[in-house]
Order: sequence, then C-alpha cells, then structure tokens
Amino acid sequence: MAIFGKTPSSSAPAASVSTDGKPALSLSFRNAARYCKDVHANVPLYEAIGFTKTRDAGDLVVLQHHDGLQLVLHRWDERPAPTQLDTALGFTLSGDAADAKAHLEAAGWTLLRAPHEGDVGYFIIYGDLDGNPINLVGKPLRAAPAPGTVRLVLKDGVAIAEPIEK
Repeated sequence: MAIFGKTPSSSAPAASVSTDGKPALSLSFRNAARYCKDVHANVPLYEAIGFTKTRDAGDLVVLQHHDGLQLVLHRWDERPAPTQLDTALGFTLSGDAADAKAHLEAAGWTLLRAPHEGDVGYFIIYGDLDGNPINLVGKPLRAAPAPGTVRLVLKDGVAIAEPIEK
C-alpha cells in the first residue's frame, strides 16, 4: 500500500553558473545521515517508509529510498542529547493520515507531534528509535484563512489560530 507520495524530481545536475567569471562550484547531493545507537534495529523502521538496504558495513548501513534519497545510518554510542544533528526528513503524505499513523506506529516509529488545531494541513512528526525525526505533510484539512483574519497565539503550549477582531 503506497501511503507516501512521490514528488517529481530531475536527476540532471544543476547548471554551473558564475557571475564573476570564476569557475562555479559543482556539487551533487550525496546523502543524508542519521546517527543511531543501534543501526540495525532502526533499519526496519526506514524500510517501512520506502527505503531499501543497499549496503551493510557493520557500524553503518546505506539505505536508498524509492524517490532517490540515499540515507546513511551511522552508529554513534555517545550521541549528545539534545543535539543539533536532528535534521528532519520530510515526506509528502498522499494517503489517509490515520492509515499512515497506524503503519508507522506498527513499524516502531514514535509520535513526537500530532497535528495541532491551528494546522492548515496534516503536519505530523515521528521519531525513530533514537528520536531522529521524519515529518509527514499532507493535504489541508480545511482552506487556509484569508490573510489578516487570524493570528496564532499560544495556549497551554499549543499554537491556536484566533480570529482577529476588527
């Protein structure tokens, strides 16, 4: 069952353009990295969201997503917490949010943030066994309010959209 959508992408390298006549830096995206205490215990979680293991080197595992992203899981026993290394991987949710949540939770992902009342669309964050986040972003639950008609306020630590009275 496909619950995570595919976004069109181009495999063509970006043009190397320099405005000052010097050679432009030519870079190609290589991979994203995640740091885990138990690399192999995390592999099934990533396989549940469309990754396939392409290489196992003991302390690291290379995974390839069907959309092309290469993810490397590295073992790091003494990872500081909290850390600045927690870059979320974002996924477009193309199916039902309840189905996606059930699928992820059955695979071992932990819910870190459920959609809030003020969210215009689905925005759900899950963490792997080490808390490395993935974001699920889906279609709007309702139309976005017109600009200038609402403001976000914090109530009990949750952002709520309140109407602006004129």
